[in-house]
Amino acid sequence: MSVWQSVFSEEEVRSFRFGTFRIIHIFGELVYKDYLQDYFEFPVGSCMHCRRGAVQKNPFRFKREPAAKYQLFEIGDLIRSNALSIDLFAGFRSCGFRGWNTLPIMNKQGDVISGWEQLIVTDELPQASHLTNWETLDEEYRHCNHCNQETYYAELLVYPQNALNNLNGFARSKEYLGRGLYHPQRIIINNAVINYLLDNVRFTKVDIQPVLTEEEYLGEAAPSNH
Repeated sequence: MSVWQSVFSEEEVRSFRFGTFRIIHIFGELVYKDYLQDYFEFPVGSCMHCRRGAVQKNPFRFKREPAAKYQLFEIGDLIRSNALSIDLFAGFRSCGFRGWNTLPIMNKQGDVISGWEQLIVTDELPQASHLTNWETLDEEYRHCNHCNQETYYAELLVYPQNALNNLNGFARSKEYLGRGLYHPQRIIINNAVINYLLDNVRFTKVDIQPVLTEEEYLGEAAPSNH
């Protein structure tokens, strides 16, 4: 059984129709001469200062290899990437989960580390609903001083139902969410992925929080899969 940090019971977490997903276990000191130049490219509209819009161009290289007992971990980089065991990815494929791809991860010599791959979430949701209760951030974090893009933070994301209709696996939020300068897009998963993770992950802490539709939010309905 998975171990996670949550204010919800296992039964409640299993009932979420949709949820945000974050791995609590962080691992990995990366090998690089110039972190941004070695691993990322910045297309038009992206920002090298706050990292928004950055596109990873090369697999991450680690100074040491992860312990075999862990099945997933957050990579210790500024983009908050995630690596999972190939066994979990095999399960994703057999279950038909969509919205994701993988990259290999490598050791410091540049050889592929077997048994692990990086999770790349390929699908992006539209903007969250206006019903989302966005937190007012400290002035220094409300905008990037270089690209002037806004920073968002909310404990609970709310979406129109039609925004989630085609979510059959993984997606990422359109908004970059955090209380500091560097912040990622949140990973959002459906009920089938939630239950797959709870059934198959061991020894690793994950945080799963509910995501509501507007109907659930306005009706104060419990986020149930039934």
